[in-house]
Amino acid sequence: MKTLFKAGVSLGVLVAMAAAGGKAEAAGFAIKEQSGSSLGQAFSNASTGTGDISHMFFNPATLAKHNSFQFVALGSYVAPISDVSNATGVFGGPASYNDIADEGLVPAFYASAPIMDGLVVGLGVNAPFGLVTEYPSDWVGRTHGIKSDLSTININPAVGWQITDMVSVGAGLRFQYADAELTNAGPMGTVAKLEGDDWGYGFNFGILFEPTDSLRIGAGYQSEIEHTLDGQVTSFFGGTALGALGAQADFTSPDMVTLGMTYDIDEQWSVSAEAQYTFWSTFDELRVTTSGVPISVTQENWDDQIFLSVGGEYRMDEKWAFRAGIAYDETPIDDSFRTPRIPGGSRYWLAVGASYEVNEWFGIDAGYTHIFVEDTEVRLNGSESAPTAGPLSADYENGIDIFTVQARFSF
Repeated sequence: MKTLFKAGVSLGVLVAMAAAGGKAEAAGFAIKEQSGSSLGQAFSNASTGTGDISHMFFNPATLAKHNSFQFVALGSYVAPISDVSNATGVFGGPASYNDIADEGLVPAFYASAPIMDGLVVGLGVNAPFGLVTEYPSDWVGRTHGIKSDLSTININPAVGWQITDMVSVGAGLRFQYADAELTNAGPMGTVAKLEGDDWGYGFNFGILFEPTDSLRIGAGYQSEIEHTLDGQVTSFFGGTALGALGAQADFTSPDMVTLGMTYDIDEQWSVSAEAQYTFWSTFDELRVTTSGVPISVTQENWDDQIFLSVGGEYRMDEKWAFRAGIAYDETPIDDSFRTPRIPGGSRYWLAVGASYEVNEWFGIDAGYTHIFVEDTEVRLNGSESAPTAGPLSADYENGIDIFTVQARFSF
């Protein structure tokens, strides 16, 4: 009962933290920072890691490899760098601006309990999607966007079952809350702000195959989740609210497929490789309506995207383990439709991490990743994306630093 009480208290704390801070820029607007131990090797063992239960986010079948009560809490400080320069548009204003992407703390929480030998239930609470970009209200591209703020909370009960010595399976439900705020300027000096939120539902499942004692092959799937963000659009002029209308905006988080492999060379060394395919083509437009009538339509036309990583782990002794990895994170954004709300490009990851086992029931993981992001351009000629916003040209320099600390408890 004490263990269950602690897990319940922690769940409430982490839900509150996720609501407050689950915002960051990642590939598209997905947040990969869901495992403090896996980040240290660039998530190359995301779907095959069995060191702790945080891997259930990527592959719930990994839950079956844990036969004790576990509690994992982690926080990732994500510091994106995105500077805009050489901006020209219909209206005057600042043409250069630094730090349009806000940093944020991304929390995650996991708990598990064995039901019987080989059957384990788990619960994850995390923030799988998030974004904050903000420009000055008088910048050149203000008709295309001033502030873009998306937060999500994902609650994921799951179960893992080891069917045989070689095969484990897992499945779960996903209850996802999304909250968004979008602002942009109108042609007459007005500012429109959309605020909306919604609950959506989906599922995930996975399999873990262990043909030998040294080799693990894992695959996971997360379903898309449809949201209709219900809220209102408020118009402002000179900081004074002019009025509000009920509004809706559709948003579908993409489905994802992961496939990975981990090979234990010996008792100290392991190597891993991972591929994740994200169906970002679901994000084809950003449409805002009131009473069913469109008042804003931005063409996005994103492409499906792949993430590839390789990495390794060195277990120095019973206390210490060290990790490293590299990754390529392809951008889903079509160059012809890139907007100032999400001006990102393809990413190249360099990651390092370490673990320390304090005692038999408590361990700590830490990791650091620097992500090199390609410089990008926004080149909207006024006929694509959001035609009513007019043409816009701007250059962007981007980068991301991530620091993660994770605490693990076993009972």
